[in-house]
Amino acid sequence: MEDKMLNSISKYIEDNIENSLYFTFIFYNLIFLLSIYLSYSLVFYLGYDITRFWMFFNPAEALNDLKELYLMVKNNDPYLKSEGYNVTTYPPFSYLFVQLLDFLNINNLFKYWLLNLIIFALPVIKIYKNVKTPKGKLALIYFSLIFFFSYGFFYGIDRGNLESLVHVFLLYIIAFRKNIYISAIFLSMAASLKIYAIVFLLCFFKREYYKTFFLTLVLLLIINLFALIMFEPSIKDSFTQWITHMSMWSRRFFGFYNTDINLLYGYTLDMWSALKILFLKFQFFSDPKHNYVIINYLLYGLYWIFFISLGLLFTAFRSNLNFKELLLIASIFSLITLAGTYQYRLSILMLFMFSFFIGQKFDKADIINCFIIMILCIPKPFLLIDMPNDIAPKGLDWNCVIVPFVSLIILLNIITKKIKDLKNNPLSIKKIIYG
Repeated sequence: MEDKMLNSISKYIEDNIENSLYFTFIFYNLIFLLSIYLSYSLVFYLGYDITRFWMFFNPAEALNDLKELYLMVKNNDPYLKSEGYNVTTYPPFSYLFVQLLDFLNINNLFKYWLLNLIIFALPVIKIYKNVKTPKGKLALIYFSLIFFFSYGFFYGIDRGNLESLVHVFLLYIIAFRKNIYISAIFLSMAASLKIYAIVFLLCFFKREYYKTFFLTLVLLLIINLFALIMFEPSIKDSFTQWITHMSMWSRRFFGFYNTDINLLYGYTLDMWSALKILFLKFQFFSDPKHNYVIINYLLYGLYWIFFISLGLLFTAFRSNLNFKELLLIASIFSLITLAGTYQYRLSILMLFMFSFFIGQKFDKADIINCFIIMILCIPKPFLLIDMPNDIAPKGLDWNCVIVPFVSLIILLNIITKKIKDLKNNPLSIKKIIYG
C-alpha cells in the first residue's frame, strides 16, 4: 500500500514538474507561518523564556552583529585595535566594507533592510527579463519573496550580519553567470566578506568558465590587499594578526567538551558541531574528567579526509555536472563543512532554486531536493534536544543535527547518481581531468 502511494506521488511529480514546484512554494509558506505562530505562542501565551526564541526578531538583538562590526573598525585597525568583544576573523575587505556602511550611516534595521533589498532586486530583475512565460515570471516573483523573507535570510538582516549580503552577492553569479566580469566581481566580494563563499568557485571550475575562475582569484587578492593598505598598521602586522585570530577561533570549536562554546550549540548547522552535539548527548568521548585529545585529533582528521575526498569526487565529475548541481553542491559544502555555521546561513541552500529560472532544466530529483531544503529552512526552536550535565539547559534546536545530516545525504545522492551515469556513459580520463 505504501509503495503504491509513493509510486503514485513519484509519477505525479514527474508528470507535473512545474505544478509540483508551485505546490512546494505554497506548502513552505503555510508551514513557515505555522512555525512562527507556534513559536510566539510558546513565548506570549505559555510564558516560555523569550531568549530561547531570540532568533524571532527580538528588538534587543536588532543589528547587534553590525553594531559590533562598527566597534571593530572604529580605530581603522580591526585586527590590532578592535573594540568589539569577539576576535576579528573576517577577511580584510569585509572591514573596509563595514567602514563604507558606517559612512553611509546604515545605523538602523530599516536602512540595512533597504540596502539588502536594493542589491537583491537587481539580479532578480535580470533573471525576470530572461524568463519567457507569464507563469514563470509569476513563480520567480513569488519565490523571490519567499527567499527574501525566509527565516535564515531575514534573521541575518535582523542581526545586521554580513551573511545576508553574501547571499545577495552570490545571487549575481546566478543571474550573470555568463558575464565574466560581473560574476568575478561579486564572487570575489562575497568571499571577501565571508571566506567560506570561496567554495562557490566550484561553479566555475570548468573549461568554459576558466576566465571567471582565475579573474575571481585575482580580484580576491587585489581587494583584500587594498583593504590592508587602507588600515593604519603595516600590511604584515594586520595580516599576521588576522591569521592568529582565525587560528584562535578555530581552536574554540575543536574537541568534544568545550564549555565556553556551549551556548552556540543551539544555533549551529555544520557537521562538526552536529557530531559534537551527538557525542555530548550520548556522552561519547566527552567526560570532562578525561582527556580525549588523541581521539579528538583522530576524528577531526577523519572528518576532513572525508570532506576533502568528497570534494575531489565532485571535482572529478564536474564535466558531468550542470551549473544547477554545482551550485547546490557548493551551497551544501559552505554550510556543513566549516565549524561555526549559524542559522542565518540556512537560506544559502535556497539559492540553487533560482537556477530553475535561468534556463536550467529541472526534474523530479530537483523538486524533491527543493521540498527537503524548504523544510530544513523552517525554524524549529520548539523541537528541542534535551542535553545532559547542564549543557545548553534550554535545550537544542533539532535543526542543528537534522540540517547537516540531511544535506550530506543530498550530496551523497548526487554522487551516487553520477556514478550510475558514468557506468552508462563512461567519461574519458582526459575529460575528467580537464572538465
